[in-house]
Amino acid sequence: MTPSSSPPSSVGARPRRTPASLSMTILFLFAFLGAAASSGASASSSSSTSTSSSTSTSTPCSDVTDLRRRISRSLSTLSTGGRPSSSSLRGVIDDVLSRSECDALVRLLEPRRFVSGGGYDSSNSGYTAPHGYAGLGLRELSRGAASTSSSGSTSVSGSTSDDGAPILTEDQYDRLLEWRERARSSAERALGLCPGTLRVDFTAISQKTPGGSHRPHADNAYHKFVPLPPGTSGESSASSTVVAIDTSRGDHPFPNRIAASILYLNDDGYDGGEFYFARPSDGAPDVTVRPGAGRMAVFTAGVENLHGALPVREPQGKKREGEGEGEGEGEGEGEGECPPTRRLALAMWYVADAEDEETVPKYGSTPEEEEEDPNIHPLFELPVKSIKRGGLRLALSLHLLGRQNTPSRGSWKFVGNDGDAAAGRGGIDLGMVFQDGTGMISVRLRDDAIEVGRHTDGPNGGRASLRYALQESVLLHDLLDELYSLAYENGDEGEGGDGDKDSIRDEDRLVIFETSERGGDDDPIERARMTLPARRA
Repeated sequence: MTPSSSPPSSVGARPRRTPASLSMTILFLFAFLGAAASSGASASSSSSTSTSSSTSTSTPCSDVTDLRRRISRSLSTLSTGGRPSSSSLRGVIDDVLSRSECDALVRLLEPRRFVSGGGYDSSNSGYTAPHGYAGLGLRELSRGAASTSSSGSTSVSGSTSDDGAPILTEDQYDRLLEWRERARSSAERALGLCPGTLRVDFTAISQKTPGGSHRPHADNAYHKFVPLPPGTSGESSASSTVVAIDTSRGDHPFPNRIAASILYLNDDGYDGGEFYFARPSDGAPDVTVRPGAGRMAVFTAGVENLHGALPVREPQGKKREGEGEGEGEGEGEGEGECPPTRRLALAMWYVADAEDEETVPKYGSTPEEEEEDPNIHPLFELPVKSIKRGGLRLALSLHLLGRQNTPSRGSWKFVGNDGDAAAGRGGIDLGMVFQDGTGMISVRLRDDAIEVGRHTDGPNGGRASLRYALQESVLLHDLLDELYSLAYENGDEGEGGDGDKDSIRDEDRLVIFETSERGGDDDPIERARMTLPARRA
C-alpha cells in the first residue's frame, strides 16, 4: 500500500458477502467528510459509510446540469482547502451482479485472451497502460481475440483465437450486454441521476496481474498539486497543497467523460488490487474499496475524484507454477488447481451526449461490416502479393518507436497491440498518436493490403489540429521510405544485387507489393506519395 500519514479508511470486507436478496445496497462514501477521515473506519465499520436502499423513491433524480453544479461546488471547496461532501459524487454498490453471474463470466475469460494494454493504446503521452494491465473491449468480446502466450496476455487482437474459437458465444455476449446495462443504470442511481442520463463511452474488462496497479488520476483531466491560497489550511495541519486541473499538458483525450464505474468480477486467487479514492492534498490512498465479486465503485470523472488501484499480489501460500505437480495432468484450471493470479473488473466510462456514445458491435461482425466511423479517414492502401504480418509488424513497430521524438521530444506516442480502443474501430496493428491528442496515424496489416488511415475523434471535436497536419505527411513519407527499404532493398548491401550473395530472396522478404516495376507508375508506394500534401525533402 502506498505510504500515507494516516491509514486509509476502507469499504467492504473480503470475502464477506451479503445475500443476493439484499442486493443493490448503496454504500455512499463520505471520503472527504471530517468524521470519516478521523474515524479510521475499518472494513466492517458502519462509520465509514452510510447505507440507503437503491429502491428508495423519496429522493428525486437530477439531470447532468445538476451533476455538473455539484462537481463545481466540490471543486470550489477543494480550491480553498476545504473538504467537500462527496456523498453525491461517488458511491459503492454491492451485488450489481450476483456471485454466480460473476463466476460464470470469469470462467469464460481465459488469461491468454486478454490484449496487453487494451483500452489505453490510443491514449496520448499521459495515458499509457498501467503496469500489469491487459483488457478486452466489446470489439474483442464480440468476435474473439488472437493469443500469443499461454501464461500472460496477448499482444495483437484479431477475429478469433489461435484455436479458432470466439471468447463468448452469441448468447453469452448478449448476456454481457445485459450486465453492462445493469451497471450503467446502477451508476445513474448511485449518482442520483434520472434514467437515461448516462451514456456509455467505453466498456472494457480489465485484467490486472501481480504488480498491476494504477497511480492516482482523473478520467477527464490531467491533475497537479498546487499550493493553497494564503490564509487557508488544508485537510490537515501539515497539508499545504491541493489537487487542481493541469492545463499545461495540453488537452486531455477524454474531456467529455462525466463519470465512471469499476465492477469487481472476482475476489479470490489474489491479494491486494484494491480500488481507492485518493486524498486531494497529495494523491495518497484515502478510502479503499475492497474487492468483492459484484461490488461496484461509481464516481464522477474529474479531479474531485482522483482514484487509482493498489498493486495486485500473489496470495500467501499459493503454489508457484510447476510446484505440486504429479497428481493431475493437462492444462487449464483443473480440479484442485489454483486459479491464475489476476484481478478482473468491468470498467465503464460515461458521457452525457449521444454523439459520444460507444458503438456496440454486432456479434460476429467484422470491421468492414460495422458502421462507418466519420472520424476515421483512409489515407492510402498498398496492395501486396505477400506479407509476413508478424515480422512486418515488429519491423514497423521498431521503426515507429524510433520516431516518437521527431521533430521534438514527445511529438508522437507509439501504440501497438489492439491499437485504437478510443479512436479506432478497425482493429489496427500499429499507430502513432500526436502529442495534442487530436489525431492518430494508424496502420492495419491485411493479407492483401496495408491500410494507412487518420483518426480524429480526440478532444478537438473530430478535427485534427494544424500542428498535427504539418507533421502527418512528414511521418508518412518516412513510413513509406521504410516500407520501400523492406520491400526492395538488401540491407547493408544496398540495392545492389542481382546475384549478390547477401541479396534478400523474395520468399524471405517481409512484404512484396503488387507492382510490375518498383518506382514506376504502378508502384503502390509512389502512388501513395502522390496523395500526400507535402513531399519529403
